[in-house]
Amino acid sequence: MAIVAGVDYGTLSVRVSIVDSERGRIGSGIGEYPLHRKPEDPDHATQSHSAHMNALVHAMQAALADAGVKGNDIAAIAVDTTGSSVVPVDENLQPLSDYYLWCDHRAWREAAEITARAREAKLPHIEWCGGVYSSEWGFSKLLHWLRTNPVKREQFATALEHCDMVAAVLCGITDIGAIPRSICAMGHKWMWNAGLGGFPPEEFLISVDPLLAGVRERMNLGRYATSDKPAGTLSAEWAAKLGLRAGIPVPVGAFDAHWDAIGAGIQEGDVVNVVGTSTCIMAISQNPALIPGVCGVVPGSIHPQRTGIEAGLSATGDIFDAIARRAGSSVAALSQGLMLGYYVTGFETGVGYFLFALLVAGGVCGGYVLLGATWLIARTEAELQRKAAAWTRWGLIWVALGVALVSLATPLASETVRERW
Repeated sequence: MAIVAGVDYGTLSVRVSIVDSERGRIGSGIGEYPLHRKPEDPDHATQSHSAHMNALVHAMQAALADAGVKGNDIAAIAVDTTGSSVVPVDENLQPLSDYYLWCDHRAWREAAEITARAREAKLPHIEWCGGVYSSEWGFSKLLHWLRTNPVKREQFATALEHCDMVAAVLCGITDIGAIPRSICAMGHKWMWNAGLGGFPPEEFLISVDPLLAGVRERMNLGRYATSDKPAGTLSAEWAAKLGLRAGIPVPVGAFDAHWDAIGAGIQEGDVVNVVGTSTCIMAISQNPALIPGVCGVVPGSIHPQRTGIEAGLSATGDIFDAIARRAGSSVAALSQGLMLGYYVTGFETGVGYFLFALLVAGGVCGGYVLLGATWLIARTEAELQRKAAAWTRWGLIWVALGVALVSLATPLASETVRERW
């Protein structure tokens, strides 16, 4: 029997699961951290490295308490993260800025330039990521950082994906030549391709922008490996912070969706949908063949002995969230009314029942309009008051319709009410 800790960094929180090899998950904990947005720049999305690590400490403590086990019982700890979440670091692995989170899209110009130059140069690497380089990926974000941080360029030693940064920190690694580099992260987001000699050639990167001169060499620093290989062992410093035992193994990290596919028991021929803030469609194959249009085909990225295939949509949860935020109370009121309409008719199905429920929903929505409009009439004047009066009339019409429908339908739908009538 073995007990291990699995760490999953998401967009807004880190989750720690304590898993027993025989009993399954026996405890979990969550640590939240802020996402930094700017109202004037909707493409901006950053997070602090220190906030990530502090949240991990909180989540681990909560998970151990929930599982009812001691830290010394944990035999290993593994970390997955979002991607491409990029942080530039100095020669001591200290962050030079916050992470460019995966959903940071400020580098859309840089992505377009990389794509255009790759097509012009007939760069084979671009075909392995669908023929289009994304603003969510590593090189575009790094180039944006280099362009917008001229003062810090001299301190720049290399850039790290979130999963690699956390693994290095947990293992106490400060030598950039010893950094564990995830083939999953570098293959899917940085055009790293073992069959093509690794990264795109230096001359290609310079042709995109001379600021990328030397970046290939700096990104080659470290050990490239799949997630079945060790990144190192847990340092005494972080063992004390997390309440674990020093020296336990820490494997090379990966992206969340790729380990989710492993957790789902993916086999060849399967497709695993990982639905969250984004939706990732994952598959594996023995054949490392190019698949046109698919955003990532990388040997070893999911299963170390198989080619990992990633496709999908990068804004699923965000789209639902945007709809909910913009629709606000209107959707809530219509939903309440729709359920009331179905409740009155005994949750019968059919076009007629749906139309009835929809009209009742209009009545409930009209009631909320009536409440707000009458408040405006009492508290405002001039043009806004006149508009509120017009809204009141429409609200009254819909409320009257809703009341009439419910009043007439209730005795028809309920024998008890009909008898009382």
